[in-house]
Amino acid sequence: MKTNGFYITEIRLKGKKKEDAKIILKKGLNVISGASDTGKTYIFQLINYMFGSEDEPKAIDESIGYSTIYLEIKAYSGKEITLKREIGESTIHAYESKIDEIHVLQNYVKLKAKHDKDDKDNISSFLLSLTGIEGMLLRKNARGNKISFSFRHFAGLIMLNEEKI
Repeated sequence: MKTNGFYITEIRLKGKKKEDAKIILKKGLNVISGASDTGKTYIFQLINYMFGSEDEPKAIDESIGYSTIYLEIKAYSGKEITLKREIGESTIHAYESKIDEIHVLQNYVKLKAKHDKDDKDNISSFLLSLTGIEGMLLRKNARGNKISFSFRHFAGLIMLNEEKI
């Protein structure tokens, strides 16, 4: 049984006096399609932001009033995890539950958005641990210099926007 890896099951936006906006995804390839200016790029930016990008999702009219992003993932081991990030913040909270099961007194792990090979409390190390490839090095140049492999390196390979397609 495959136990390394994960997939996204839901992306949800919350805001004060706003109805939740959400999209449900399934295991396997998910293609988000639609006419121009319907939010496809915004969804891509939300996922990228939750995976540790410093770039906040660009505001669109429909996003006004939303301030919190939730990203629910399911690990192949069966564990369900929800990541929560306030737009504009560099901290991500990781809960061991589905979005709808989070409660005020629930424990969570506080993760930094930026990768740090010396401090494992970051989203990159957290996600790489779910894939089973944490602690790897990446060859940087022809001289053989190496850098710490981060989830940001991996995200560039697995996330395809309309420009890459």
